[in-house]
Amino acid sequence: MNNESKSFWEYVKEPVDGVKPYSVFTAAVILLVLGVLDTVGCVVLIIAAFVFMKKGHKGLSMLLALTNFVIPDALPLVDEIGGVVAVVLPMYMNWKKLTDSGNK
Repeated sequence: MNNESKSFWEYVKEPVDGVKPYSVFTAAVILLVLGVLDTVGCVVLIIAAFVFMKKGHKGLSMLLALTNFVIPDALPLVDEIGGVVAVVLPMYMNWKKLTDSGNK
């Protein structure tokens, strides 16, 4: 057992039982897919964080747990953006088309 002092990030990056951590791209894809699923299931990120921690992927597990705190706060913003894109933008484009044809 090595008793030297390590930073938290060094601890996170250190392999567990020979498990090689996922690449940044793979971790990003896992985060994206689980983040989308979590908006429906609401507990997917916490369960996945627990599973990945048990499998030895400390960094990804920590990222999933942190994302679980961010996603509920971000959902109202996503909802508002969706509303603007789905309703307001088409209405504006239709109004713009009507006013442009009326000026000719």
